[in-house]
Amino acid sequence: MATLYVTPTGSDSNNGTSIGTSKLTISGAIEAASNGSGNGYGNGDTILVYPSASTGATYHESLLDLGGWEIGGPKKNLTIQAVTSSYPVTVDAERDSYIFKMYHYTILRGFTLTGSITFACISSNGSDNALQNKYDQCTFTGLLEGSALSAPGASEVVACKFQNINASAASVLTSGNSSATPLYE
Repeated sequence: MATLYVTPTGSDSNNGTSIGTSKLTISGAIEAASNGSGNGYGNGDTILVYPSASTGATYHESLLDLGGWEIGGPKKNLTIQAVTSSYPVTVDAERDSYIFKMYHYTILRGFTLTGSITFACISSNGSDNALQNKYDQCTFTGLLEGSALSAPGASEVVACKFQNINASAASVLTSGNSSATPLYE
């Protein structure tokens, strides 16, 4: 299990294994991550995504597919975490259809997600609804048309906030488990 780093000053030609050799994009870190093993949250690589040293950071990325069988096997068991002790980390889909497409045992923690038109995050594995992804302490805001989250099967939504979205965007939560009452603003 490795830890990969993403910073606004990184480069995707770096190996991402330290702050000094960080990746520039989340997609670059996902590509560098190894496939996890076992069945359980966080048993694979961890991707830490940082803001800049003096302000929050917005990563303009979308269609971050964590690798379904149709593209060579899943990146199972990843933890993708925004390091938000000082400043927020935002991922803006810039009107694309989704930000993250997650498969099995992935944890997404601490991000502000905005700008998608279908889903901010979607849990998917074809016809397999026994997914176990975790959305932890994320803020879903300013979503343009669709839903905030598709979390089928055994996915968990924990301590997430939903801001400036319509009722249909929030209602999709009923298809997954909610370990804590989400906050709607």
